[in-house]
Amino acid sequence: MNQSTAIQPQVSLAQSSPTVGTFRERDGALEWSGRTETVRIEPWGPDAVRVRARLGGPLLEGLPGALLDAPEDTASTLELAGGEGRLTVGAVEFWDVAQGRRRLEPGPYELLVGASSEDVRLSATLELDGEPGVFRPMRERGLEAADFDEQRGTAIVDRTRTTGDAVTPSDGDAGELLYLGCDFGAGVTGVAVEVAGEGVVEVSLDGELGAELRVSGTGGVYDYRTLTGAFTAEGVHDVRIGLRGRVRLAHVGFSG
Repeated sequence: MNQSTAIQPQVSLAQSSPTVGTFRERDGALEWSGRTETVRIEPWGPDAVRVRARLGGPLLEGLPGALLDAPEDTASTLELAGGEGRLTVGAVEFWDVAQGRRRLEPGPYELLVGASSEDVRLSATLELDGEPGVFRPMRERGLEAADFDEQRGTAIVDRTRTTGDAVTPSDGDAGELLYLGCDFGAGVTGVAVEVAGEGVVEVSLDGELGAELRVSGTGGVYDYRTLTGAFTAEGVHDVRIGLRGRVRLAHVGFSG
């Protein structure tokens, strides 16, 4: 599986003059000290940093009620060079369910700094290069059940006792999954569903029922079998999958 290089959010402070202040590393944090000022930026959980500053003295530790508890160790990098200090934490990529991997959406990103989400003091817009989204390749990957765009009345459950996800009606009655932008290319003639339990799986194309597969009891919630049926489609469509009964759906594939 090819993955794009992670592009990570960065916090950078530039030293305007050698006499103003200096940067240093302190316990994995980036710290700047001026004549009477101290600013420290430190990793504070995935995709987050904590910023503290004080005028006229060292930074205070353990202020009651002021901050959340310290997070677990966070992967980060710190660079000091050429009068700059740079701390990198986290990534702005997201999990693209259509491609089954992480992806950076290209375009403008707004960076906000403030006392709270309702009290923004500074803002900036960053234009990032990335990888445009694509349609879901039905012949090549099919649909992992848990990679839906929208759902109604379903729950994600264990696919096996150790790994993977499946989807089932949350009340044991009925549920629906929606997958947008499904590309069937030049066309398919068959569908295969990997299921466990007992019930019915309905596969619809743009709201019209294309296949209905009945699942007899497979012996247990982890006892999956593959059922096949006729199903024709070509080009790009939205796919809806209806689940009825105590059935668990893991994957839907297309062929022909």
